[in-house]
Amino acid sequence: GAFYQNSRQRARDGDMSFSPYDNYLYPSFFHGFLPPPLDTELPVFFPLGPDGTSGYVQTRIVDKNLGFFGSIDFEIIDNLTLTAGARWSRLEFESQAESFDAVNNVTTTGPLLRSVEKPFTPKFGLTYEVNSNLMVYASAAKGFRSGGVNTAAGDVDLVARCLGGLEKIGYSTIPATYKSDSVWSYEVGAKGRVGNVATFAASAFQIDWSGVQRSRQIEGCAGVFTDNFGKARARGLEAQITVFPVTGLTLDAN
Repeated sequence: GAFYQNSRQRARDGDMSFSPYDNYLYPSFFHGFLPPPLDTELPVFFPLGPDGTSGYVQTRIVDKNLGFFGSIDFEIIDNLTLTAGARWSRLEFESQAESFDAVNNVTTTGPLLRSVEKPFTPKFGLTYEVNSNLMVYASAAKGFRSGGVNTAAGDVDLVARCLGGLEKIGYSTIPATYKSDSVWSYEVGAKGRVGNVATFAASAFQIDWSGVQRSRQIEGCAGVFTDNFGKARARGLEAQITVFPVTGLTLDAN
């Protein structure tokens, strides 16, 4: 099969308009209503643009996702089936900030931040039907969570303020992008039925998570960005049983 998605967004992060209570910036016509000494000590705010604001900040986002996938089942011998499948994806993400000064009619465009990845995720499974009431299986599959961009990388002033903290963690600047993180999951188990009285399932699993996406707070400044570092592992057991003691009554336990 195939999959394609092209999502385009333009999100306005905020209008740069102010009331007389926003710091010291306020429209000049409020000047006569402020009590002394604010009416003389605070500077008069510059005129607003035609839309009633001093401007805006917005972000343009493009998110493209292309994928091809397929799977096949192959019976090796009677009651033993091998399943194999895979997915190939191309992920493209773009982000660009834009600010507009309505008073001076000036538009400032930030750097284009772009991330492109091509993850490949296979899966394998093996099932064996011992008899009509019992099936055992094993599986292994890879999954991922898509990466993206760090919009803070386009803020030159922020990067300059955070340089000391960045150097402590081995960076000279905020990375423009972060990569996908991925998991390999492994499972073995059994499913079966005991006549018309009960059904059961039990499994053991392990999940290996690598390149974990995490937020990093930069020491000494207010900068935050997403990075890939570290790995994790989870192991566990699962079991479930359903009993049908009498007609119309079902008892579940797991």
